[in-house]
Amino acid sequence: MRPRVLSVENAYLIETTDDGSRTLVRQDGDLSFHSGCGAAAECDHVYLHNGGFNGPELDWPQSVLEIGLGTGLAMLRTIDRVVAAGRPLRYVALENTAVPTEVLRQLDLGRGLADPSLADCFLSGWDSMLQSRPVRSLPNRPYEAYWRVDSDRWVQVIFAEATTWLDATKEMFDAVYFDPFDPQSNPELWTEEVFNDLARCLRPGGRLVSYCVKGEIRRRMAASGFTVTRVPGPIGGKPEVLIATR
Repeated sequence: MRPRVLSVENAYLIETTDDGSRTLVRQDGDLSFHSGCGAAAECDHVYLHNGGFNGPELDWPQSVLEIGLGTGLAMLRTIDRVVAAGRPLRYVALENTAVPTEVLRQLDLGRGLADPSLADCFLSGWDSMLQSRPVRSLPNRPYEAYWRVDSDRWVQVIFAEATTWLDATKEMFDAVYFDPFDPQSNPELWTEEVFNDLARCLRPGGRLVSYCVKGEIRRRMAASGFTVTRVPGPIGGKPEVLIATR
């Protein structure tokens, strides 16, 4: 059992994971936003490392699409990595449920960043985004919020149903962080149709990375044109995670 405390909003519990970083657990369904074996370690390995931020800096992705922003931990750790390296990045995240700012502040998101002030900057902007956000976003007119980190790096959060947005978009990306909980909780996001759309969004050679290695999910990705590979997971975490290459 890992330490859990109630957040300032009763819908969430705050769990301290094995590497000392924190994650959220939704009270309804006991759904965790990150691995209890290490929230930061999971982000660094499954998304940054496997997504392409691990080789020569000139080869790093310059555009990332994240399905499921959640707590923003993977986004912040990616932004921190490219800021430290002086590399450009456009980061787009799809989300349909915004976690309140005060809940995110309890997660100490700046912990372990080369520049912890990035977390404060994001949360200040997040507060403004949520205050100005409409109560509901129409499917064909999603609400979009922006965080301009600096002239070479910016984040766009789109509050919309991912299936609708992916079906309509013509945008292209170098990498996809696929993080919508799991196939049992969000089955509509783990379909062959969604993977078809994601393959269309990825540039040739681009990677979709995920923690899920279920056989049926791998087969759906393969049917959508991906080359699917199981690779070792983070130390102390899942034995295997997934890289699907366009």
